[in-house]
Amino acid sequence: MMLPERSRFFIYALGIFFCYFLYGIVQEKITRGRYGTHKNDDGTIGERFTYALALVWIQCLCNFVFAKGLLTLQPKKEDNTHIGYYAVSALTYLLGMISSNMALRWVSYPSQVVGKSAKPIPVMILGVLIGRKSYSWIRYACVVTIVLGVVLFMYKESKANPTATADNAGLGELLLFLSLSMDGLTGAVQERMRSSSAPSGLQM
Repeated sequence: MMLPERSRFFIYALGIFFCYFLYGIVQEKITRGRYGTHKNDDGTIGERFTYALALVWIQCLCNFVFAKGLLTLQPKKEDNTHIGYYAVSALTYLLGMISSNMALRWVSYPSQVVGKSAKPIPVMILGVLIGRKSYSWIRYACVVTIVLGVVLFMYKESKANPTATADNAGLGELLLFLSLSMDGLTGAVQERMRSSSAPSGLQM
């Protein structure tokens, strides 16, 4: 029997929260852990994680298997979307994931999450420029509030953690900025995909 819509929403929301919770714990453990027993010149033990490409490849493979399984269980109508949209969307998503994972070498996972919470900013900007979207002033005000919160959090953390070397100062934040830019491009391209595949009377 089909569950009520509100019950399904509650279950899906809990599922997303639980999966992201586990994802964050495992991802930070992998990317910020030390491997091996070799003693480094700075006195630390073990090597840092440097296989961001392999990690992203496994993540994308799992996404593909899951999506393929859903399409097999629930077949959809024929897809007429231009393959170029898929190619650009896949490339920007891949670059965003790589940048986000590499940033964890220099910033903590909570910092990454807070930084990524600014995702609506590039999504809105590039959505207007590329996706031909329009937003209300309330949305712009919400985005400004998010920006202020992210800036205050990142500034406070940078003062509380002065241990970063001069060579790597700001590198994690730069990678987060690149990841956000790629997220914005992905959202804009996906918006163009939805607009091109929608019936002519429903295009925005």
